[in-house]
Formats: sequence, C-alpha cells, structure tokens
Amino acid sequence: MAGAFFFFAFALGHRDVCRLKFTRAPAGPNYAAGMVAVNGAALRFVARFGALSAVLLGFYYFPYADTGAVKPWIDLYLHGYAASAGYVLRVFEPGVRVLGQEIVGRYGLRIVKTCDAMDVTILVVSALVAWPFPWRRRAIAILIAVAALYLVNIVRICSLYCIGARFPSLFETAHLDVWPAILLVFAVGLFLSLVARGPRPSSEPAHELA
Repeated sequence: MAGAFFFFAFALGHRDVCRLKFTRAPAGPNYAAGMVAVNGAALRFVARFGALSAVLLGFYYFPYADTGAVKPWIDLYLHGYAASAGYVLRVFEPGVRVLGQEIVGRYGLRIVKTCDAMDVTILVVSALVAWPFPWRRRAIAILIAVAALYLVNIVRICSLYCIGARFPSLFETAHLDVWPAILLVFAVGLFLSLVARGPRPSSEPAHELA
C-alpha cells in the first residue's frame, strides 16, 4: 500500500491536478473569521479518486477463498501474465516454459497477485476516471494507461527473470526496491502526460471573507 500513498501525494501535489487557493480576510474586526477557500473541482477530484481507488483496491486485495468462484479467474488472469512474459523470454531463451503461473527456465518465477502491477494500474485508472474528461477521451486515456502499464510490467517480469538467472544476489533488490520505484514514477508521469492536454479543474475565484 506504500505505492498508493506515494502516488496520491505526488499526483495531487502537481499544480495541474489540484489547485488549492488560500485566501485570508483583510485585517479588521472580522479578521478572525478568515477561512481557506478550496477549489471545488479539485476537491471533487480528490474525493472521487480516493473513493474509487479504495473500492477497487479493496476488491483486489480481498482474500478470496481458494475454493471460491473468483479464484479460478484470478489464476487464469495470472497465467495470462506468465504466458505473455514467457512468450517474450522464449525469443532470447527458447527453453523457457510456462506452467500455470510459473515461468520455468534457468530461473524460476511464479506470478502472483501484486506481481501484476494491478495496484498501480488501479490508482492511475481511478485518477483518470476522476479527472474531468469527456467520457470518450477518458476511455481512450484509460485504455492507453492500462496497455502501457501492462507492457512495462511485462518488461519488469522479463528483466527480473534475467537478473535472477545471471545475478541472483541482486534479485531481491531489483524486485522489492528498484522496480516498484520505476513503476510509480512511470505511473505518475503517464497520468500527468495523459491529462496535460485535457481540461483542467476549473479555477473558481477565491472569495474573501469580510
């Protein structure tokens, strides 16, 4: 969940995403009644993003029973990830095989939840849904984001396989430290680039309190 907080803080701190206006009443008898005026559009963006990402992350991290109806679909989805990475790896190493969620070769990898970059994908998609796009443009931005994050994560999985096969002592560092940071930076940059040319939250004038 650390990734969620980093993305939230970084993205909302960008001036094009959340414009918060602060104003203070002029000095006088009513000076103590001065308040901070917050851009309504930015506040709505924060609320929508927070609510949607919380719900989707809740569904994703829910501990589904191994014997339930959902588990086979999750396994099939993760097998698809393993198969995609295995297809790429076989270009360089024909002996690589995919067995269920496992990539078998000079180094063994098992694709499980959280290996699929779904948490980062949920955050980006939630931010795009919350952004004030026309729905058609929003849908296109979401498709681009999902595809881009999927491709980057395939590169991540393939690179981790190669690191494990050639430099096994570096695997944990690359897996737990380097690649999570790369994914977060890429996700934030992707989101900001997708909204850069789109409409921005309206700038309502800040009202001073007399």
